[in-house]
Amino acid sequence: MFDLHSSMQKSIRQFDAFLDGWTFGTLIIENNTVTLVTEAAEIHLNDSYLLEIQNGNEYMQITVQQALNTCDSITNFPLFAGMAARIKKG
Repeated sequence: MFDLHSSMQKSIRQFDAFLDGWTFGTLIIENNTVTLVTEAAEIHLNDSYLLEIQNGNEYMQITVQQALNTCDSITNFPLFAGMAARIKKG
């Protein structure tokens, strides 16, 4: 079933990010690369980007290296993979 509330929240986050100069998407971490996937593109990140992950209703700034190296202690899966995130050139 379509969740109107979640869809509206996502649209509002994307609009707010756009107004503030951010690009909003989903963080993908694989093959030692960090990529932000948007509806229109895939952006491979390096240290020239400001990167923030969504943590509830707030954003938390992390580095690309933190995204690569912060892993689950049991599975070694990157903890930030699949999270909503936003970026802009630093």
